[in-house]
Amino acid sequence: MALLLEDSRYVSRVVERILRLVGFEVITVAQPEQALQILDGPQEISLLVLDYVLQSPLSGLDVAVRAQERRAQTPIVFLTGYREDFLSKQTVLGLAHIKLLMKPVRAPVLVAAIKALVPPASDALTQGAHVAVASSSYR
Repeated sequence: MALLLEDSRYVSRVVERILRLVGFEVITVAQPEQALQILDGPQEISLLVLDYVLQSPLSGLDVAVRAQERRAQTPIVFLTGYREDFLSKQTVLGLAHIKLLMKPVRAPVLVAAIKALVPPASDALTQGAHVAVASSSYR
C-alpha cells in the first residue's frame, strides 16, 4: 500500500511520477496527520519516503517514529536538505531500515535506494506495490 505526503505540489508530482514509472501505486496526501491515519489503517505499506522538514508541527521524523511503532519493518527513505540535524536525531532515536537522500534527488538515486530497502521476496517494484512518500518543498 502507498502514501505520498507532500506539501509542495511540484515535488509531489515529480516524486510520484518517478515512483509510478518504476511500478508503484501512490496515494497522495498533504498533511502528516493524514499519513498517520493511513498508517493506522489496514493498508499494507511497502515503503515510506519522508522529508525531514514539513510545513506542519509534525516533521517527517515524527511520522517515521510513529510508523516504526506501528510497522517496525517498513523501510524508510528520507529526503532532506538538513543532513547534520537529521543524522543526530536519527542516531538518538535508533530508527532502522532507512536511507537518507539529500535534495534535490535524482530519479536513479531514489530508485536505487528503494531497491536497496525493499526485500527481494516481496519485489514490490515488479508487483506494483504502494509506497508512502512524505516530503516538503525543496529549499
